[in-house]
Amino acid sequence: MKPAFEPLHELRGNVKLSDRIIREFEDRIVSGALRSGERLPTESELCELLDVSRSVVRDAMRTLAARGLLEVRQGRGMIVAPPDDSAYSEALTLLLARSDLRMSDIFDARATLETQLGLLAVDLATEEDVAALDEHLTSLADAIEQKDWQLASDSHVAFHAQLLHALHLPALDKLLEPMQQLIVTSAAPPLDLDDLWDVDAHVPIVDALRANDADAMKAALDRHYRRARASSEGDWLNLPFRDAARLSREHVEQRAR
Repeated sequence: MKPAFEPLHELRGNVKLSDRIIREFEDRIVSGALRSGERLPTESELCELLDVSRSVVRDAMRTLAARGLLEVRQGRGMIVAPPDDSAYSEALTLLLARSDLRMSDIFDARATLETQLGLLAVDLATEEDVAALDEHLTSLADAIEQKDWQLASDSHVAFHAQLLHALHLPALDKLLEPMQQLIVTSAAPPLDLDDLWDVDAHVPIVDALRANDADAMKAALDRHYRRARASSEGDWLNLPFRDAARLSREHVEQRAR
């Protein structure tokens, strides 16, 4: 059964038509009235149901798709998208790209934030979290040995993400998840990939967490970021974030060929 929609002139709010449709659909998707995978009425049907023009419906659907709430599937029309933070992550990346921030700013912010999170993780992490960090580190080392750069990148991001997960604070986890995408950029200068990931610098982080030693954790993270900064080319750290993100993307695409 298709969800009931009111004609637009009955919807409240002194805003333009497309924004009123966006608000209506956002409310329904967030509340669960429209569920993931559910097919929406066609454009023509929505025009008739809402009593608006096709251009108004298209503008609203385009915005909802850009926000990650809808998908357009060939042969199936418009579908409610499953929950996904990629739109949030991409918006954050674009916001940084349009700023005047340089890679050194991103690097320092990441180092400061993760150091504080690591100290909190000392008291909150479980044995399962330590085991997961060990697993990601082993995967990173194996990937480097096999020169599987995509797996190495994924394992490196997963390692740092696990420190965040180890806090067991779901809301914070969700809010900071996009930060992990920035790890790929802030740790992927166009250098020889054989020397890109410093596996040895990550081992003391796991050891400190295993020993529940906050002083050792701070020292391990400080050492890790000092070595990471020292291994990065000065020109890389001085690049605007927008240029570094583009070069990093091109570098990964070249390696994937």
